[in-house]
Amino acid sequence: MSQHHALSALIVILNIIGSSFVCAEEVELVDFDQLYESFLNNDNSSLELPQYKKRILISGVVLDNSLNFSGDPLLTVTSMSSCNEMARMTTYDAEQTEKMKKFKEDDEFKAICELGPTMGGHTMSLQDCIFK
Repeated sequence: MSQHHALSALIVILNIIGSSFVCAEEVELVDFDQLYESFLNNDNSSLELPQYKKRILISGVVLDNSLNFSGDPLLTVTSMSSCNEMARMTTYDAEQTEKMKKFKEDDEFKAICELGPTMGGHTMSLQDCIFK
């Protein structure tokens, strides 16, 4: 196979796989406790954190599973070493929504999320989460 054909085949494969493959390489493993401490040290704002609007891999424990104003699941979560609310998580599609609905209090999770905007609140926003 020529180099041109190989490159063309790779482009087709990447288009089929979609952007999730590309995003997977841009995911940063984050220590939940350190991220939350940085959030608190930044006047309870995520806007200036290096992880803001970036995909992060995070693990923790579910404190509560409720519904937001739109009727979609909303997880209240913390780190493995804390019992205080540190973030609220939302999903981006029906498949992840179904996964999120199954979580119960004290369930452990791993997810790739985008760190969303938060200013002045005591919890971070983790949005568009994909559960592992």
